[in-house]
Amino acid sequence: MENWSAPFFDGVLALAALWGAMRFYGERARPGMLFGAAALFSVFLAAAFGTLRYAGLDAVAGINDGLSLISAIVAPTWAIAAAIFIFRGGQDKARTGVLWIVPMAITALAFLPQTALLGETYAQIAGLAMLCVLVGAGVLAAIKGRTWPGAALAISAAGYAFAALAMLGVFGATETAALNSFHIGIAIWAGAFAWGLPGAARPHRV
Repeated sequence: MENWSAPFFDGVLALAALWGAMRFYGERARPGMLFGAAALFSVFLAAAFGTLRYAGLDAVAGINDGLSLISAIVAPTWAIAAAIFIFRGGQDKARTGVLWIVPMAITALAFLPQTALLGETYAQIAGLAMLCVLVGAGVLAAIKGRTWPGAALAISAAGYAFAALAMLGVFGATETAALNSFHIGIAIWAGAFAWGLPGAARPHRV
């Protein structure tokens, strides 16, 4: 079972992230949606190479590790940006530029031995912040009468939390079981996030 389960669940994650990125991109005229598309596309790239890696193509292991690190840093930050802008409406160019550039700069530093810890610490803080934002966005959507999108955002936060706990070994005694649980959790996060956020707030008039 372990021989096929890792590439299978990573493949499911890749498909969920790709679908989510395409859904966000289709809403790109709305504030924040390009951030959502970029966040999930980074997850898709990491999961796609992970699928190949766990299917037996060891040559892509380094690429998968690098893309996973990039995704862990940029995806939470850009997901936060997407959630904030969809409710706030409008996108200040200066702030938007900062939100694009800062996580990419942190990512570059994360690949340097001297500053590798910075990337890991940033990813953990950004992930925790994203959980809080998703829960808050879900509550706000429910208050505004968008019950199902709000519930989806809460489920998205729960999926991400599940994945984080999985990496701590809570849901599996073996490395493969923990990895599968992580991929399942991130797939839930990606799918529920992409389904819920566009419907959580009415499109702003331009």
